[in-house]
Amino acid sequence: MKNEQASYNITSCAALLAQHKKVHTFSLFLTIGSITFMLFYLNSGIFSSLWLWPFLIIILIGFFELIIAMRIGFDQSLLKSLTEDLYQQNNTITEQLNLLDNALSLLKLIPSDKTSRTLNERLLGCVKLLKIQIVLCCCQLFLLIVFIIFHVS
Repeated sequence: MKNEQASYNITSCAALLAQHKKVHTFSLFLTIGSITFMLFYLNSGIFSSLWLWPFLIIILIGFFELIIAMRIGFDQSLLKSLTEDLYQQNNTITEQLNLLDNALSLLKLIPSDKTSRTLNERLLGCVKLLKIQIVLCCCQLFLLIVFIIFHVS
């Protein structure tokens, strides 16, 4: 793959990954809202342990979403840096990926079997993480809606 095409692929993926902040903000809103409602129910006289479980599950999903959001932000930063390096240096994309893999491997951030992935495999992995983050946020929203429906009925 030529550096110019690789650069456009990386830039496009980084722009897509930037949208993870919106998903994370919404998930954070759902998580904090669940903590608030859970504390309200714990302090009220109408507390039932049955009401505690949906909130705990929403909070737990929010914690996993936070971990995924941090990873996506890290990947986004790496992709931006990789794009800048492609413009500034005369290395091929393969050489840049090898340098990146060496750095990540030294920091023990990737296992040795992940060092030979192509650029497309890496970009698809980043997109997969974004999809997982969206699914986690949707699960939080779904649980909250189901809780509200059953609570009101």
